[in-house]
Amino acid sequence: MFDEPIPHPRELIISELEKCKAQFFADGRTIQQIPTGKSGLAPKPVLLNTHQKHQQIKRAEFAPALRKLVTAGGTLKDAVKALKLKESRVRMIAAENGIVLSIDLH
Repeated sequence: MFDEPIPHPRELIISELEKCKAQFFADGRTIQQIPTGKSGLAPKPVLLNTHQKHQQIKRAEFAPALRKLVTAGGTLKDAVKALKLKESRVRMIAAENGIVLSIDLH
C-alpha cells in the first residue's frame, strides 16, 4: 500500500478522457465542425417591455457588421474598435445573434 507509486494527476485525467473519447466513438457518434461565428449555446434574452425591444432592434443593426468581422477572423477588440461601441455592448450583440467572439489575450 505505501510502496505503490502514486500516478500523476495529469495522466489520470488523460486516461479518463481517452476512455470517454473511445466510448463516444463506440456509440457511433461523430464530430461536428461548427463554423466560426455560429453557436447554438447562446440563449436569447427575455424581453420585458417595448423599450427593451426597441433597444434590441437598434443593437441588431450592428449584427451583420459584427458577423462579417468575426468570420474574417477579427477578435473582440477588433470589433470594439471597428464598430466604435463598448465591449459590453458588443458582447450583448453577439449573444443575442448567436455570434461566437474570439478573445485576444494580448
